[in-house]
Amino acid sequence: MPGAFANRFVVFNDILVQPTRLPPQGGMPAHGGPAFPADAPTFVHQCRGGRLLRAPPPVSTEGAAAAAILPGTYLFAGPIWRHFGHMMGEFVHRLWVSDLPGMAGAAALFTCTDGRPVPGFVPQALALLGIGAATYVDRPVRVERLVVGEPGKMLGSVAAPDYVAWLSRRLAHRRPAADAAPRLAVMRGHLPRGRWLWEAWFEQRLAAAGYLLFRPEEHSLEEQARTYLGARQIIFSEGSALHLLDILPPLAAEVAVICRRPEHSMAADTLAGKCRRFVEFRAVTPLHDPTGHVLPANAIGVLRPSELGGWLEAEGFLPRGSRTGRPAPADLPSLIGDLLAVTQRAPKRNQSLADPREDEAALRDALSRLMLTLL
Repeated sequence: MPGAFANRFVVFNDILVQPTRLPPQGGMPAHGGPAFPADAPTFVHQCRGGRLLRAPPPVSTEGAAAAAILPGTYLFAGPIWRHFGHMMGEFVHRLWVSDLPGMAGAAALFTCTDGRPVPGFVPQALALLGIGAATYVDRPVRVERLVVGEPGKMLGSVAAPDYVAWLSRRLAHRRPAADAAPRLAVMRGHLPRGRWLWEAWFEQRLAAAGYLLFRPEEHSLEEQARTYLGARQIIFSEGSALHLLDILPPLAAEVAVICRRPEHSMAADTLAGKCRRFVEFRAVTPLHDPTGHVLPANAIGVLRPSELGGWLEAEGFLPRGSRTGRPAPADLPSLIGDLLAVTQRAPKRNQSLADPREDEAALRDALSRLMLTLL
């Protein structure tokens, strides 16, 4: 269901805005940002699934007396997050207020996080949305007039219909790339984590069936958008690339998503009502990591490639009789990267390297699951 959305917004005059800091333990919500008054509506804070994520920490007043005045009207977007998926999934969906009377030319306002530079994909996303100017707060300021809209899309919920309509109007002039491939496979087999065993092998089966293997990280957001808008069928391996669709109008394509984390609703939340047809493959088991060094979002998943191939045939993404087959023992060398992804992990923050015996246990677990995929 969509999160509560009623085109609400609130205007704050002469409000202190601080840069953003990550909490010592990591995670969200971050510290800093606008010093909203206690009676501010819930939607001005970070929400997920239509609800407040958690009680936000109070904004420090340190440096408030010396804070420079930022004259004019600004549209609050949120903090800068270097993770593409979270940035696109959470922190650009308030900017529909740019269409309100008197907001023409108002700049989006972001708070910089921990002094880190602004990732290049942020101005690209703003250009897609038709937002012409942005201000990035890296020191305490007092903003003369800050407009805060409720987010049209949140993690944990689908986009509000009114927000999807706004995206459609904003991107109405975007046309599919003239050479757009009709069938795309947006996979993660080339990445060290956050994929499934045999994914690189399966990608080649899709390429042989006529799919273009599309690597979104090699293209601008503009190029990605025009490529997706021109496709008739897209197969995604669940990951951050999906979140670009959060700021695109509905696609004319059928979309199939292979869910590495079957318990998550991210793909459905992103695509519900935003493509011609949407289906998910959920017969994936995340690989157990006894050392705790791999976060669930980066876990390696296990599936039976023959089962996935049959499912794609049944759903019309592969022709009947495609015979993607199953990996043979001769294909085992292609799994070296998969095994390394399981056994060569960086330690958690403030944690020593894993005990080799734990890595051996993880490797045994991985091998047992690999053998299952050959059955």
